[in-house]
Amino acid sequence: MTEEIDKSKWPAFRYHKTLARKGRLFNSPEELEAAGPGWVDSPAVFGLVTHPPEEPPEWMKPPTKSRLSKFQRWVLLEAYKGGHQVSKKTIYERYFGIKCEYVDSGRLRFQFNEDPGNRPVILSKSLKNLSSKEYINLNRFDLVLTEKGISRAKWLL
Repeated sequence: MTEEIDKSKWPAFRYHKTLARKGRLFNSPEELEAAGPGWVDSPAVFGLVTHPPEEPPEWMKPPTKSRLSKFQRWVLLEAYKGGHQVSKKTIYERYFGIKCEYVDSGRLRFQFNEDPGNRPVILSKSLKNLSSKEYINLNRFDLVLTEKGISRAKWLL
């Protein structure tokens, strides 16, 4: 009596320790039989894994949200050294080197010969990011470190 061949399983990949570690496609059981002994269904028999491991390696992981940019680290340290708070004006002057002053409405006005470029956007986004991580509390004119921000600044020292 002849065996029924399940046509849905062919073509199929088979693996051999020395002939085809990466696999070879066989179109029928006859073709597999003609190839000789030693062919298996999975490369795992040889210690090879074809699927990704449970935990990806460290270099493949996306950056974590807890990482801070160089500028954010500088802001935390500057606030820590300045009595746990720092003004936005101080950040512009010390980090970016842009002279500015507060006008009567409480807004910062840059000197006429200074072009701030995209620095206000960088400052705004970085401070919002630090605030969302609960490292700082933002006020209108300055920022104040939280307990979490103080401990992170101490860790950065």
